[in-house]
Amino acid sequence: MAFGKRKIPIGQPAGEPAPAVQPQASQPVAASQPPPQHQQRKVFPDEVWQGKTGEMLRTLGMGPDDPSNLVPDANSVNARLDRDREKFEARLAEMNRSVAARVPGGQMRGFSLLPDPCWNGELAHLLMMRLDLFPYDDWNMIFLPADAATAAALDMPMHPNGNVPAFVENAEQFLRVADTRLRAAHDEATRTQNFGQFGEDLEEIRDKVKGLARAFLGELDKAWQERVR
Repeated sequence: MAFGKRKIPIGQPAGEPAPAVQPQASQPVAASQPPPQHQQRKVFPDEVWQGKTGEMLRTLGMGPDDPSNLVPDANSVNARLDRDREKFEARLAEMNRSVAARVPGGQMRGFSLLPDPCWNGELAHLLMMRLDLFPYDDWNMIFLPADAATAAALDMPMHPNGNVPAFVENAEQFLRVADTRLRAAHDEATRTQNFGQFGEDLEEIRDKVKGLARAFLGELDKAWQERVR
């Protein structure tokens, strides 16, 4: 499983679809260099970091030049995807060597808990550009047996060999609600200058996205346990 180059304009509205990205053949990709940080827009501009508001943000562990305060652009997103893909494929190769030593012919495949349409469609902008969540992150990408024999030997759910329709429907519905909430929180912070609250709202939404992925993992395991009873 691979996720290709993203060409997502900064500030693209959620209702406008991002260019479709087709999965590419799995192969290591040389990581490109991200642009200098000063070329990226900031979530909280420099003037916000002055005075009490800046002190509040720093108490939350944030800083004006932290990656978390820099708005990703197309170059930085693509560079991150390249680096993450390369690391993921190295981990997959190592895992497959280990599995093959235990299970003759055994093989594992990567599975994205948030379904591919979330990363390749209009919601990709929310996930990567605004929430700083990426498809190869450990919370999202897991390894599952590629066939029934490997699944039985390892007592793990077999790779579904595609997207799970219920996961697609639930994830897209959840993320659209999250997008609406995040936009409302940003508008409120702009009105009240309470950017500390916006930071808390942002982190809560990020945590809930990861929680959704964990819930999907639980559903995979539950279905497997029912199958092997």
